[in-house]
Amino acid sequence: QKLSLKAPVFTDMSPVPVVRSAGWPLFLRPTTGTVTATYEARHCSHVDRDWIREKEGEDREYYGRSFSAYPAIVANQYGQGRSLAMAFDLSASLSQPAEVASWASVLSQAMSWTRPSAVTGRDYVPQELVEIRSRLANPGVAAPVRVKVELPAGAVWMGQGMVGPDRSVTLTVPLPAAGSQELVLPLLLPPAPGMHSVRVTVLPMASAQVIATQEQRFTVRGSAQWVPQVRLAFEQLVLGREDDKARDKAVKYLKEAEVLLAKGRLDDTLDRLADAAGAVRDISGRDIARERLLLDAALKAVGIQWSESRR
Repeated sequence: QKLSLKAPVFTDMSPVPVVRSAGWPLFLRPTTGTVTATYEARHCSHVDRDWIREKEGEDREYYGRSFSAYPAIVANQYGQGRSLAMAFDLSASLSQPAEVASWASVLSQAMSWTRPSAVTGRDYVPQELVEIRSRLANPGVAAPVRVKVELPAGAVWMGQGMVGPDRSVTLTVPLPAAGSQELVLPLLLPPAPGMHSVRVTVLPMASAQVIATQEQRFTVRGSAQWVPQVRLAFEQLVLGREDDKARDKAVKYLKEAEVLLAKGRLDDTLDRLADAAGAVRDISGRDIARERLLLDAALKAVGIQWSESRR
């Protein structure tokens, strides 16, 4: 079945405006998110739409005969997290010999959209996976360049290449003629709280002359900083009577999480943070997106700390 691709996930349509999936198509019924790829009805002629109409009569506007397209990929985002729901067999689709090149571009764009990236002005947790992204433009003839990535102490390089004694990695990046190349640099942030920086330098292959340089700074905060901040943020919320009950319940769990964290009881700390996350779901009279993001960060920080303690 042919898929038509569109933004926000697929922004480079020139090589693959349409790709072909494998297997029977599933039917997505998005309640949130954005449809970023569709099956056109004419490409699904073998599907028994009468059966779909009978089973999903209340959704004829989505699945009826007159609907022109069916959702194939739906994108969604919560905080800094992103996900894709796909209504086809991805593994089988990637295995089609005639579609390999097209799917390589599709998969690259999908992975680029879902992967976490460094966000200016946001604090991070120890050993969080981030990516520094940049696009290298080349107005001249095709030529490779060297990209030197200087890592802070304690950071772990997650890309290709080996880290040298000077805590740097040098990559060779080919640049197309009169075109550009996206640069994706993945790393795990250091375990120590504080300010850390990563310097990226672009150089010619046979010269030390710097073409461009960029420094990305990260503020890393430990779980002992995140949990009290979350508790304070919820304590300061001014809500209505019913929402106050949910807030007070969450604050109670967060206070218990602080005590447990100080004792090193990471399993129980995670349980209390999860209980707090469940309590705040009942708050409906005010937008608490900021506070929920702080709670997510605390859960991530303690979760990574717990995982590392098991190694």
